[in-house]
Order: sequence, then C-alpha cells, then structure tokens
Amino acid sequence: MSYGQSDSISHYQNLAKQHKKNIPLAIEYLNKAMEISIQNKQDSLYLNSISRKSTLFGNSKDYKNAIEQATFLNVEANQLNDIFHIARSHDKLGRYYSKTGDLTLAVSNYLQAIRPYKTIKDSLKLSYVFEKIANIQNDLGDFLGAEKSALEGLKYAKHNPKGNSAWLYNCLGRASKEQFQFDEALSWYDRGISSTNNQKIIVSLIQNQAVVLMKQQKYNEARKLLTALLQESEVKNSTYLTSRILDNLGYANFKIGEPNALTELLEAYALRQKDDDKTGLFASTIHLTEYYQAKDREKSLEFAKDAFNLSKIINSPEAQIEALSYLIALETPENTKLAALSSLHLRDSIAIATSKQRTEYLKFKYKTDEISLENSLLLTEKAQQETIIAEEKIKKYIIGFISFILFITIIALYYILRERYKKQRLKERIATQQHFSKRIHDELASDIFNIMAQMEQANIPVDYVDALENIYERTRDINRETISIITNEDFSTTLSNLIEGYLSENERLILNGINEVDWTKISEENKQHLKRILQELMTNMKKHSKASLVAISFKERQTSLQINYADNGIGVILNDQNKGHGMANMENRIISINGTCIFESEPNNGFTCVWTIPLK
Repeated sequence: MSYGQSDSISHYQNLAKQHKKNIPLAIEYLNKAMEISIQNKQDSLYLNSISRKSTLFGNSKDYKNAIEQATFLNVEANQLNDIFHIARSHDKLGRYYSKTGDLTLAVSNYLQAIRPYKTIKDSLKLSYVFEKIANIQNDLGDFLGAEKSALEGLKYAKHNPKGNSAWLYNCLGRASKEQFQFDEALSWYDRGISSTNNQKIIVSLIQNQAVVLMKQQKYNEARKLLTALLQESEVKNSTYLTSRILDNLGYANFKIGEPNALTELLEAYALRQKDDDKTGLFASTIHLTEYYQAKDREKSLEFAKDAFNLSKIINSPEAQIEALSYLIALETPENTKLAALSSLHLRDSIAIATSKQRTEYLKFKYKTDEISLENSLLLTEKAQQETIIAEEKIKKYIIGFISFILFITIIALYYILRERYKKQRLKERIATQQHFSKRIHDELASDIFNIMAQMEQANIPVDYVDALENIYERTRDINRETISIITNEDFSTTLSNLIEGYLSENERLILNGINEVDWTKISEENKQHLKRILQELMTNMKKHSKASLVAISFKERQTSLQINYADNGIGVILNDQNKGHGMANMENRIISINGTCIFESEPNNGFTCVWTIPLK
C-alpha cells in the first residue's frame, strides 16, 4: 500500500474524530476508512476503525451499539489473529457491560482480556483490568475475590510509573471497610496516598479515610482531615470537591455539636444546586433532613421530600429507600403507610435483583473454563439416526443401570460403616490423648517439680536445674495443647495462635470471621480435623508457596461452616500426579466428615482452597 492510501485511511479516521458529536457522519467516515483498509489488506487499520466505532457509541452512552461493535471487533480480531485487538475488544466489552449493569458478563470479558494482554506484555492495561475486576467484585460482595484481584493488579502497576497503584489500594481499602475492618481500610488508604503524586487522587483517598473515621464515630479526627483538605489548591479549584468535603465536614461537626455545622451543610447544598449535581444534592438533603429532624420537624420533612424526588431523578432504588425511611419517621400517620409500602416494595425489588446478579456471578465463578458448544448445534441427519439407535439400546442399559445402582448401594454402605468405625476409633484416640496428657501433667510434671526443689537445696549447678525446668514446662505445654484441641475453651484463640505461629515478620495475614463462629455447633471430632487441615495448609505455605500474604475467612452457613483460604504464592498445577501427600490428607479428612472442598491454583497465581465442615 502506498503512502497516499495509508494517509487516506488516517484522513477519514481524523474526520470521524473531528465530527464525533455527529455520530452518523462520523460512522460514515469510519466505514470509508474500513473499505480502503480492506481493499489494501491493512488488517490493523481495519480493526482500529471498528474499535473507533465502538468508542464513538460508548462515549455517547449508546451501549447497545457499542457492545455490538466491540463484539464484531472481537470476531474479526480472532479471525485475523490480532492479539492486541482481541485484548482490546474484551476490555471494551467489560467496560460496556459494566455500564449496563451486566456485571457477570463484564467480569467474564475482563478475565478474557488478561491472557492476550499478558502475551503482548502490556502491564499498564493488565493493572487497569484487575482494578476493574476488583471494583465489580466489591460491588457484588465478593470482598475476598476483590482483595485477590487488587493484589494481582499491584504486581503489574508497580512496574509502570503511570500505573494505577493508588486506585488498587483504594479497592483494598473499600473491601476492608465493607468487612468492617476499619483500621485495615485506613492502612490501605495510607499506602495508596504514599504511592502517588497525583493530588486529585490523594484528595479522594483522604476523603475515603474521613468516611471510615466517621463510621468509627471518630468525628474529631475526620473533621481535622476534611478541614485540611479545604485548603488544598486542587479542592479550591473544584466546586465539586469543595461541596463534597464541606458536606462531610458539616455532617461531622453536626455529630459533635459544633455550631457552624448548619452553615457548612447549607453552603455545600448551594454549591451543588449551582452545579446541578443531582447525586450530590441527594447526599446534602439527607444530611439536612437528619440535622433538622430533632430541631425543626417541618423543615426536616421538607428536605426528606426533596431527597425522595432527587432519588427518583438519579434512578437509585437504594437512595429512594433511604429517603423513604426518613419520610416514614416524619410524615403524618395517613401518609406514613404509603411511604412504608413503597419502601417495602423497593426493598423486595432490590433484594431480588441483587440475588439474581450474585447468583449469576457465582455460577460463572465456579464453572469450568472449557464450555462445550455441541449442545447448541442443530442435530444433523446422521446425529438423528444415532439418537434412534441409542434409544433402542436403552432397554439393554436399564438392567445394567439397576445392577450398577445395587453395586453402588453396597459400596456406599461399606464406606458408611467404615467411616463410622473410623470416627469411633478417633474418639477413642482423643480420649487416650487426654488421659495420657493428664497423667503427664499430674504425675510426671509433679515428680520433676519435686526433683527440681531437691536439686536447688543440694546446690546442684543452675544449668542442670534450668534444663530440668525446661522439661517441666514442656510437659505442661503438652497438656495445655491437648486440652485446647479437645475442649471448647476459646477455640477461636487456639486457631488464631496456631495460624499466626507459622508467620514471619515479612508475611501478612488477613483473618476474617473467626470470632463470629459459634464453635459449640462444631463437634469435637470436626474441630480436630479443622485444626489439622489448617496445619497442612500453613505448612504448605511455609515450605513451598513463598507467599507474602495469606487470607483466611470463616463463614457460618445454614448447615455448614465454610472456610476460605487464599495466598499469593507461586501456585501449582493441580492434577492427580502433582497432588502431594498433604493435599491428599486434607481431601480425605474433609470427605470423611461429609464436607466438601475445592482447590484452585495456577503457576504464579497463588493457591486457593474453599472447604466446608458440617454443623451439628
């Protein structure tokens, strides 16, 4: 292709850019650029023009056409084996599906963008993709997943001076905040602030810190941060930032009884009215509703009505529920019933939508990577004939099936009886351990103590006495350790100490939910299995994984206790040949008590284990 032809393609692309507000005209220019690209076999420029069409629709918020063009880009890029545009198409689809609220499809496409971005070694794009995934996981309540994605993104952001480390730390801060780990959240925000020189990002992170402090009811500390922010040039030059900070500052001052609180709240309200910031106005009206609630009921009701109207304008069901909650408290009795019914209807709608979205996400998360497309194809004539033959064979299979079921029943009965015997043997071993540990403490330790006393009186060298005292302390430790396993005495502390004992000062632990578990619902046998499984995992982490971060969470379900383990170590290829003795032990333990387990790992992508233990 000549220079003039290449220049002609660029000419039409530039014309499309100049007329981007006139979508039909811009699309016409890009179609012309595509025609010339096809004629001259300029594949990259052809794909670039499709990408530009998708961007045009996306920028005008026509997400239906944006998705259509991004999908077309993906098909064409795959046919031409253009890795860059394959990655770009999935990246675009992730963004547009996120805009339309199809979060599962958004995550799916972002994940599909990772491999091609790795192939072309685009660390900047990888860090942004992981940030988007982490944000969506936070939205869906998958906070452990969000933490894992954000930490993965940080690996790539640190290699690029233009990376988004600060926003990835912000994702980690949000995940911690939503799990009520407020001090942890503040720490992540601090690290985000230290990772960037961008004043606008720093202001945003400090505001997030102030919000966390207010959730902790540390209003004076929040007030100091917000007051200092108002002096920043980045804030002074932005009415949006000024109004947001003033509103939060006024609310903090209101909570501690400062007289200037109303002035700040009203000033923020006026700025947002001037900017026509509907979302910001909703926040201001809610704060003013709360401010006047105990001082001027009529004024409070007036702001609550304004807040409800704004919530409908910004089309936020959650905001409508918040406004209705104030209307229920402030309205006259005859109007309260209507507000309450509206609130109940909205809550049900949100609950159904959220449940549906999270269910779709969970199905996607745990499905296999390879999806067969054979079932979606129409049966050919040959396939229909094979189906007829297969139906004729069904009668023969019925007898075999019944025999198979009988065989399985016998095997199952055998395993049930065997497991019952194993459990009985385990109980006997536990009782024996307790008996011998008590004898060690009551008899052996007592005798050692008496000998120590005699040695001191006989002027035996101190080194010998110290050595004997060490043996005495170890006998007591054996007794304490055995009792801590068998009894229900502060089992949370026992597990916490066990886990933390494996960590060095360079290894970080995120431990969630352990103190919320009702350990009386876990049998003594299952407690011992749980302890041994955690020992296997931590031993593997210490010896093999080279992890610097370990996250363990406990969640009590209706009939089981779910434990999630994840680390950022070197990972492993999971298969029957590569499965070590420790992992096999864990599987056998979990299966023996009717639990379930899922292992997930890839080289350089850490190790994840999710397992359940039945409750009593």
